[in-house]
Amino acid sequence: MTHQKYWFRQKTYGYGITPCSWQGWLVTLIYILVLILISVGITNQYENQPGVLIALSSVIILASVYIFLKLTKPVTQGELKWRWGK
Repeated sequence: MTHQKYWFRQKTYGYGITPCSWQGWLVTLIYILVLILISVGITNQYENQPGVLIALSSVIILASVYIFLKLTKPVTQGELKWRWGK
């Protein structure tokens, strides 16, 4: 029997996950840094087009959250669902 160390665990309230190991914190930090770099890049590119900037930012954020959750699912303890506490 192999022992799986989880990087993330379910939040106590709401929907989502939280890091519970150094690997989880590292992946989360990298994710945040990538989002910041992308945000700065598209802001510089579409600075004079606020409609395009808002639409593009929204799509990128939604897509990145989806990808992050899909990639971290194998190292997350439990299933993703809404939680009301203990």
